Amino acid sequence: MDPRGHPMSFVHPSFLWALPLAAIPILIYYLMRYRSLRVAWGAYYVLERALERLRKKLYLDQMLLLAVRTLACAGLVFAFARPSTPADVLVPAASSSGMHRVVLLDTSASMLASERGADTRWERCMAALRALVVTWGRGEVWSLYRLSDPAGWALDGRTVQTPEKTLAALEALRPGEGAASLSKALEAVFEKFPSGPGALYLFGDDQASTWAGLDSLKLPSGWKPRLYWVHPPLENRGNLAVTAVRFPSHRALVGHPCRLFIAARNFGPRPVQDAEIEVRVDGAFTGKTTISLLPGQELWTHLDLAWDVPGPHHVSARTGKDALEFDNVFSAGIEVSEKIAVVVLQDPGRTGKFDSAWEFLQIAGRVQKLADGEGQPVFNLGPLVFSRIQGDVSAPVLAGTDVVLLDGGRTVTPELAGLLQECVGNGGGLVLAADENVVPEAWNDLLGRVRLLPAPLSRLRVETLGGESFKAFARNSFEHEAFRNFETSEDGDLAQARFYAWFEFGPVPEDAVSLVRFSDRQPYLLRKGLETGCVLLLASGLNGRSNNVVAREFFLPFLYRLFSEAASGGLYPRTVRRGQAIGLRLAPPPEGLRGMTFTAEGLDPVPLIPRQGPGEVRVVVAEGAPNSGLASILVARAGASPRYWFGVQGPRDDSDLAPMDTELRKRCVEKFGIVEVPDGGRLLDALKAERTGREWHHAVLLVLIALLTLEMILELRFL
Repeated sequence: MDPRGHPMSFVHPSFLWALPLAAIPILIYYLMRYRSLRVAWGAYYVLERALERLRKKLYLDQMLLLAVRTLACAGLVFAFARPSTPADVLVPAASSSGMHRVVLLDTSASMLASERGADTRWERCMAALRALVVTWGRGEVWSLYRLSDPAGWALDGRTVQTPEKTLAALEALRPGEGAASLSKALEAVFEKFPSGPGALYLFGDDQASTWAGLDSLKLPSGWKPRLYWVHPPLENRGNLAVTAVRFPSHRALVGHPCRLFIAARNFGPRPVQDAEIEVRVDGAFTGKTTISLLPGQELWTHLDLAWDVPGPHHVSARTGKDALEFDNVFSAGIEVSEKIAVVVLQDPGRTGKFDSAWEFLQIAGRVQKLADGEGQPVFNLGPLVFSRIQGDVSAPVLAGTDVVLLDGGRTVTPELAGLLQECVGNGGGLVLAADENVVPEAWNDLLGRVRLLPAPLSRLRVETLGGESFKAFARNSFEHEAFRNFETSEDGDLAQARFYAWFEFGPVPEDAVSLVRFSDRQPYLLRKGLETGCVLLLASGLNGRSNNVVAREFFLPFLYRLFSEAASGGLYPRTVRRGQAIGLRLAPPPEGLRGMTFTAEGLDPVPLIPRQGPGEVRVVVAEGAPNSGLASILVARAGASPRYWFGVQGPRDDSDLAPMDTELRKRCVEKFGIVEVPDGGRLLDALKAERTGREWHHAVLLVLIALLTLEMILELRFL
């Protein structure tokens, strides 16, 4: 026990094995006593009578000298063992290596916040942690708990050997993207140290979300905590973050505008006026947009982009510098194609003007002449290349197309349903235009059986053509970004479309989503995404029999977006979430393939093993990228080695820098005995003032010197 009644521990308890050696003076004393030799001489009896009177006093002096020598030997052992005591209210955990110190380190994204031009909170906390660990003695035990990404014991029961090794263990730590929870961290400490660790330190910020729920946390019985909190101050908490960047589809067309949607949120306490968001395409500045936000508000803005070169591309949206630069940029990937091949299926006997989309698309597109493409008629509507199959359909023919268009002009058979399932399973797109020639029972049975129908066809509604009863769109009908341009009539006023015949759908399953709705909120266009490929279902046809969609100025823009969305099903997403699988499908197989590597931002390249199937090469990174940023798959082959880009985006869970409220702060300080300091120097001063981890080595040495001096004085009495 120290003078305050605290239990004593030792930095080097292994030296205590030598404590029994303190009995050596006692053994020497008794051994020498029994080896004494009596010699009789003339005046012996006179000396013996004199010693008889002093015997009792000499015996006490000898015992005192023996005790001093024994204590000196024990003091020497204690000096090597280095006794120490913990803080006033902490009880050290039993350990063979002395005091067990626990460090709680906030590794969330908010720790990267900083004042303009200053070090981040993370850098200042790590500097303080380094200053602390170099003061620990050899043999001490310590553990470190990460508060996020992933939360848990990063270092558990480490023994201090040298300052260099201790510092090396800290250098591997990096902040992640997830939010931190101090209450979960303390629960882990309670479980590991029921009576409390020898010392407890927190290196983190005062973010409200980190400290949430801490005042309701119950302390274990007997816990008398003292928490030393290193908290670098932050005056400016203004933070504007880019929260999402995405394209309406994973595939765009060369030379045709593609809208980039950007979401930003103001996490700061003050309004943001005309903040600029810069957009870069393949690393080159392309344009910018401005946005104004109230505190806590999130808004979407957009920028129209166009590409002249096909292939994989990436874009990034970036805001200006603020308190937290970590969340100022997001990236997205996209595939740009020169054309989209669409196959229209048609029965040989249905060649009327309104029997199939094939004839009417030519009329609406003012096609003057059909070309011959491998025995099939072909015509172009800009980048859309339409071909027709009237006879037997085969899997190889469908495998070479991007999208298959099926309407009432083709009878669905079990064989055709199986071929369509195979086509979509290989990454193709399927557009189902449910016109009034469709047999709903056949579609529900055959297409539903192979899981190609986004929703069952329920009832066909037919109104008088040109009459007052019809379906139409409203401004809020366009729920998906691919059709958001029609919300403002930028690609034509699609609200002028009139539908006099349409199918009502049955219950829409969870794996199908509505892209466009009628003005009465009934679905018009549904999308069902499969593992590879996708299916789009229209409530009305594209043959012009009962609507004027393809006869208006919005005809081509609507078709471009419809078939671009369908063709995107053949691509693995180029914009993904953190940890989401990243895949690449190459068809046909590239010649001279030498290998593939996957690279995520900030990490070393990882080799991939592709799977080669019929007509394609496929590779999937199941665990995806661990952090937000740009990722890519490099395909190394003879000649060109293209790189396919992926934008990885994680949630901005830790972007709100708002501090915990004053009342919660007071309750936590009182409950946990928090000692708050801004940096490492103040931490060491606080530890010294509180005698935390105080060593009694100097006191033991002083006592040892005093004992040796007393031993010399007592020896002089016998001379």
